[in-house]
Amino acid sequence: MSEKGYWYGIQGVRHGPVSFREIQQLVQSGRLHATDYIWNEQHQIWTRVMDFPHAMDPPSAPEEAPAPVFSAPQEHVDPFAQDASEAAGLPAEEEEAPVEYAGLWIRAGAFIIDGFALGFVGMIWFFIAYALGLLDNYMALADSAEHISLHEIWASLPWVYYAVSTLIAWLYEALLLSSSWQATIGKRAMGIQVVDAEGARCSFARASLRFVIKNFVSGWFFFGYLLVLTNERKQALHDMVAGTFCEKL
Repeated sequence: MSEKGYWYGIQGVRHGPVSFREIQQLVQSGRLHATDYIWNEQHQIWTRVMDFPHAMDPPSAPEEAPAPVFSAPQEHVDPFAQDASEAAGLPAEEEEAPVEYAGLWIRAGAFIIDGFALGFVGMIWFFIAYALGLLDNYMALADSAEHISLHEIWASLPWVYYAVSTLIAWLYEALLLSSSWQATIGKRAMGIQVVDAEGARCSFARASLRFVIKNFVSGWFFFGYLLVLTNERKQALHDMVAGTFCEKL
C-alpha cells in the first residue's frame, strides 16, 4: 500500500488520498470526528475513525508511525466513487443546511421584547423595594419637588436597589442562554439562539461574560452592537469577546 493510500468521508463526501499521519492530524484538529469514516487500499472497507487502530492517536514522526493492525471483514469498495455515500459501508448523510446568522434588526426586536420582560420583573422588584423601605429617599424627593432630574433620581436610589436589579438582569440572560432554550424570551420569540464556536450550547460562564461585555461595553454609543453590520457572521462586540454567535432557528 502506498503512503498516501487513505481516504476519508465527511458528510457523504470522499476526500483523499492522504497518508495515515495526515488522518491522525485531521482527527487531532477536530476536522475528522470519531464517527466519520476512513478507507484504505489494503482493507478496502469504510470504517469509523473510532474503530480504526491508532487513528485517534496523536500523529507520530513518519518513521515512528504505527502500522495499523486491522481485522475488519474484507469487502471491496471503489475509492474513486463520486462521493463516499456510493461506497459500501459509508451511509449517506443529509447535507447540513448552511447556518444563517441573525442580523441587526431581528436582534433589535429581541432586545425590545427582553426589555418588556425585564421591565415586568423590575416592576415587581420596585414594589418589593418600596415595601422594604429602600425607596424612602426617592419617595420623599418625589413628594417635595415639582421637577426631578434624572441625576437626582439616580442619586436617591440606594446601591442595594441597583445591585439587585443588575443581578436580576444577569441571571435572566445567563441562565436562559445556558439552558436548553439557548435564548432569552426575546430571542426565542424572534427565532434566534446563541451558540458557542462549536455550535453547541453556551456555558453559564460564557453567557455571563457575554452579559458583562454587552451591558457595560457594547452599549456605549451602540458601537458594540453596530459591529454586527461589519462582519460576515454578524457578531457584535460581546459575541466576539465571548466567542458566541446568534443563529436563526
